[in-house]
Amino acid sequence: MVEENEQHQGVTDGRGMRALRSTAARQTDVAAELHRAQQTARANLQTAALLYVRCLQQLLQDQCRVLEQQFGVNPQVEAMARQMWLTLLPMCGILEPDLHK
Repeated sequence: MVEENEQHQGVTDGRGMRALRSTAARQTDVAAELHRAQQTARANLQTAALLYVRCLQQLLQDQCRVLEQQFGVNPQVEAMARQMWLTLLPMCGILEPDLHK
């Protein structure tokens, strides 16, 4: 009887260890998938931020051209706007987006 209990306990322990290893493997797989998803989201966010900045820059350039052509503003307005844009762009942080904000 004691031997049967010991043998049964050994079988149960073996099953428990396999289940534990299986659970750990699934957790590792889930963690790896989450990491890949975060990397993809970060890359997509950076691409979107860059496209957004390019659109804003194009709008600013177009506005400067209209000011020059239709309103007779000094042609150096585009160079001044470019200098301000390049000065302020790094400070705003839009080119380094954070997923958790």
